[in-house]
Amino acid sequence: MEDLMKHVKVLSEDIGPRGSATPREKEAASYLAGIMRSAGLEVGLEEFKAPHTFSWTYLLYYLLGLCGALLIGGSNGLALFLGMFALLGFILENYTVPVLSRVVPQGRSQNVIGKLHPSGSVLGRAVIVAHYDSSRSGPNFSPSAVRTFRQTFLLMTGALVAVPVLALVKMIPLAGLFGGWVAVVRVLVVVILCFPVLSLVYRETMGQYTPGANDNASGVSAMLGVAEELAHHRPRGVEVWFVATGCEESGSGGMLDLLKRHKSELRGAVIVNLDNLGKGALKYITGEGMLFSLPAGARALQLAEAAAREMGDRVSPHCYRLMSTDALPALVRGLDAVSVMAFDDRGLLPNWHWYTDIPAHVDGENLKTAAGFVAGMVAALDENLAGANKK
Repeated sequence: MEDLMKHVKVLSEDIGPRGSATPREKEAASYLAGIMRSAGLEVGLEEFKAPHTFSWTYLLYYLLGLCGALLIGGSNGLALFLGMFALLGFILENYTVPVLSRVVPQGRSQNVIGKLHPSGSVLGRAVIVAHYDSSRSGPNFSPSAVRTFRQTFLLMTGALVAVPVLALVKMIPLAGLFGGWVAVVRVLVVVILCFPVLSLVYRETMGQYTPGANDNASGVSAMLGVAEELAHHRPRGVEVWFVATGCEESGSGGMLDLLKRHKSELRGAVIVNLDNLGKGALKYITGEGMLFSLPAGARALQLAEAAAREMGDRVSPHCYRLMSTDALPALVRGLDAVSVMAFDDRGLLPNWHWYTDIPAHVDGENLKTAAGFVAGMVAALDENLAGANKK
């Protein structure tokens, strides 16, 4: 447990805030590569390009929606086009399909991949993932606002939905019957969309990168704990990849690159994502997604359930409906994945994207339990594959 907390402190205090595609993120990658090598893993670094932040991407969608709302009644065709583009692009980006994120400023980042080969023939593959970059703070992550984060997100999404709907209503022959309420709703939409525009600008100009002890030095530390455990008790037939992803906080850039680069190797693999494990009740995530929930992979979920039973149900199921994790890109692309996370009594991530995300607020016992849980998942997979191979 002391070793796990040491990793948390090195990442969040010695190295410090690790913004996506920044020099400190790269420094953290070098540290993680060294730890993986010392554990006996076969280590490689894979570089990629990704946005520095998600702010500019979503700012563009909200601005397009706002422009569409302002054009309603004057140029309804253009308002409809802008509204539809903003809405569809917004939804695709939320489910890790890049659209405008391809054209915002990009930086260079890297994934750190450590491979542990089994003692026998390779019968299957497990991929343990944890991102090591940290987020920038913003008004919607303040302690007073974060409790309504999902409700606020749904309100903003509703405003984007309203823009093309209002434009269509104004274009139909009976639009005069609805003129009064269209005008009222249009004003509300304009006011609502101004808030995320101002919030994202403030985030990028005034917000600071957070220490990221819980989000996500805790997940990385637990991943390293699993690597140490399995290096001493090597699986018989499971090849295990330990992947520290960069640029998760700016749009899952590292995970997207991993899935693209290793598409064939990851087919049939079980992917376990570790995120925000340092405080609260440990959960395996049965489904995730902000607008609609995608279920966890069937095999990954079975392994999580088996590992939870072995641990006396110290880890329980939960459906996560806030911002995407590195499991979501895999689920969207039909891969078998599950996240493991921890939540406070309100069902929120403690100190999420805020200055208070420091090592003092991380519980080392949580990390130890999480590492044991994931090692149990790998052991269950190894046993299942060995049994199937005998048949």
